[in-house]
Formats: sequence, structure tokens, C-alpha cells
Amino acid sequence: RLKAKIFGGCNPTSSSFARIASDNVDFAHRFLATESIPITKSYTQVGMGMNIQFHTKSFRAMVRVLDKNESIKIENESKRLAPDVLKSME
Repeated sequence: RLKAKIFGGCNPTSSSFARIASDNVDFAHRFLATESIPITKSYTQVGMGMNIQFHTKSFRAMVRVLDKNESIKIENESKRLAPDVLKSME
């Protein structure tokens, strides 16, 4: 039987994309409920970025919450790249 683990959903406070993360988490919960797939682990919306490693052989996930400086650095890089990403999706 299929089971799910949900990780992520950091909401950067200064980003214009702040709602995307929480919307993604909400969607994942709704989709899994609709499909009757149980969630065995959920670690979401902690307020900082996360480094997530998922091991496909053992199905184990390792989560490291990034510190504020790492999160800000990644957020700034995302903002810098966002226009190119959005343009490539047109």
C-alpha cells in the first residue's frame, strides 16, 4: 500500500511568491486525502528553508532546517532567477 511523507513549505516573508509554498502543502494534503493515501510523516512550514534528502532504498528522509542566513541567501537567489524561470514557462 502506498504511503506518503510531506516535507517543505517554507514561506519566505519578503517574497512575492510567499503563498506558493503553503498552497503546495495544502494541495498535497488534499490530494493525498482524496486518493486515500495515508501521510506517515509531515514536517512543513517551519519558517526557514530545509535541506531534504530522501533515500529511495530505505524510504528514509533526512531533514536539516537551514539557519536564517542560509534561508535568506537561497531566497535572494530565487528572486534573482525568478524572471528567467517565469519567462521560460511562457
